[in-house]
Amino acid sequence: MKKELSVIEKGIIAIFVIALIASIVIYVVSFYSMEFASCPEDFGIFGDYAGGVIGTLTGLISIVFLYRTYRIQIEISRVQESQQQSSQFEITFFTLLSQQRSILLQISGELTNSYGKKKTYKGHTYIGMLRRDLEIRLSDLVYEERLISEDNKNDLKVKVNFLYYDLFQSHASQLGHYFRHLYHIMKFVDDSCELNKKKYIDLIQAQMNADELYLTAINGISNYGRKRMLPLLDKYSFLENLIIDDFEVSKLVAIFYPNTRTKTLKNNMKNIVFVGGVHGVGKSHFSKNIKKQIPAIELLSCSGVLHWVDSTQKEVDDVVANQDRLINNLRKIVDIDKPYLLDGHFCLTNADGKIESIPIETFKAIDPEFIVLLEEDIEVVCKRLCNRDRKTYDYDFLTQMALFEYNRAFEVAQELGVPIYVIRSSEFEQMLDPLRSFVHTFVV
Repeated sequence: MKKELSVIEKGIIAIFVIALIASIVIYVVSFYSMEFASCPEDFGIFGDYAGGVIGTLTGLISIVFLYRTYRIQIEISRVQESQQQSSQFEITFFTLLSQQRSILLQISGELTNSYGKKKTYKGHTYIGMLRRDLEIRLSDLVYEERLISEDNKNDLKVKVNFLYYDLFQSHASQLGHYFRHLYHIMKFVDDSCELNKKKYIDLIQAQMNADELYLTAINGISNYGRKRMLPLLDKYSFLENLIIDDFEVSKLVAIFYPNTRTKTLKNNMKNIVFVGGVHGVGKSHFSKNIKKQIPAIELLSCSGVLHWVDSTQKEVDDVVANQDRLINNLRKIVDIDKPYLLDGHFCLTNADGKIESIPIETFKAIDPEFIVLLEEDIEVVCKRLCNRDRKTYDYDFLTQMALFEYNRAFEVAQELGVPIYVIRSSEFEQMLDPLRSFVHTFVV
């Protein structure tokens, strides 16, 4: 085993070498004025002196190397012990993982198929049928959209457990065994001394299909897994590969697993931060300043995505059709492996000159990680627009537009369950830390 000298060891050896040289120099200086010796006895005295000095220092250096050898042997023993423990851990881990797969293949139960007939299913098919049953039960959440928010987390616990209870109880002997064993594998990894625990947790979830992950997510939220299993699932981002196309359920998972990035069919990564505000509030200025500080982030504007040619044209003939075109164009442009800053609006002016809110479905499709709402004094906004567009804008209408934009931004943030930051364009530095954290997950 190659082991470099430590700083202390190098220092001791350097001191010994200096002491050796100093001893010889002192001896020579002391007898410099004397004639060169011609008597053999004089050389014998010099030899005794030199031998004493060199022998003593050599003995001390030998002690250093002896200590070094001892340290290397201790290190070798420690590495061997660590390797033995790691090997023993992996043997146990893969044995438990194999047992988990065996449990899956063996579990079975009777379920009603799509034709209304009861049939016994086994293994992956059985889990798939359970997921289908659970999805039907959770569809009740569609009628309680307002309930699905961080503020109603306690009520959500009760609601989810109520919807999941009958399913679990009907298959308790199968699901109980499956989830208990899954929990104990994760707990075994979490309690181990392994440095890269995430690697082994990822190996567990890599063996599971989408149906297993779906059931695991809801089981974790229910009373059966919330106290012990849910913290482990969220700690290791166990559900990061869970694909949910149901908005209400995906929002539910996001609330209870805040540290987990999950994928959806609409947007495989939450890779967009939406920057909103009225025309002239400084969205482009804000975005460019962010880009200078965080070069890895990509900039997009809704007007650019829509290919608006005339920036002075603020009215939209059909707001809904306009937003559908926006989403279709975004799907062609956005790379799910890159982070984006998308600036746009929460309200637009329609062909009749009235303020119309952007549909919530648009923001659900964009699926922003969080929202930044820019504000500015209306006098400043009015002046900017006049200078930029060479047109006169109504002060009262811009004031009303800003109010609509503000209220709609908070409605969207609450509906999506995402954070919202309200700042001025000039205060862009306040957003650097949240945006760096957002970008970090894509560039690491």
